[in-house]
Amino acid sequence: MSSRAHRYLSPVFVYEKPTARMVKIVSAGLTNRPNLKLEALNTEGGEEESRMDQAITDALGLNADASVTSIVAAINGLKDARAEALNRIADFETAEKGRLDEAINRALDEATEAGKIKPGSRGLRGARPGP
Repeated sequence: MSSRAHRYLSPVFVYEKPTARMVKIVSAGLTNRPNLKLEALNTEGGEEESRMDQAITDALGLNADASVTSIVAAINGLKDARAEALNRIADFETAEKGRLDEAINRALDEATEAGKIKPGSRGLRGARPGP
């Protein structure tokens, strides 16, 4: 125990197979190679914030020792930026559709005035030029 090698708890429990719900703990023992990802029994500092994997903190542009609070804040910032970008795209697409509709109507007006399209066929798809 003084070497702190066996500092993890390894429980044995009974569970319901269909639901995977744990029914009861049968026994528990100390181990140095835990099967479950649980906090060691003799960690110093008590409630230290857990640290995220290096790849995740790197992807978020945070230090490797970033707190969970910092990581969640960075993720929420990305989510907010994504929502804003999607809103801007939707606004652009709506405005672009309006610009295209205006250009089409202007071209149809000019073609109708020039006699290239008969006024009654303007709303038809694939309207043919007038005589």
